[in-house]
Amino acid sequence: MRVRGNTIGRRKAFGRRLRAAREALEISQTELARRLDLDRPQVSNVEAGRSWVAPHRLADVAKVLGTSLDDLFGVTG
Repeated sequence: MRVRGNTIGRRKAFGRRLRAAREALEISQTELARRLDLDRPQVSNVEAGRSWVAPHRLADVAKVLGTSLDDLFGVTG
């Protein structure tokens, strides 16, 4: 059984890393949404930790942001 707090914490941490990667590229949520064929509110919700990116879209997100899934999920060496 998952502990709800851990799931929320991971979702928020993922959102913070996604936002940092987006801001490092100096692109807006609207531009990221356009590049990923998503709505801007979807990007906002992920960055705020209110929702996840669909699993089948994760590789696209990493590619568009020029990062790895390990970096987005905070996996270290």
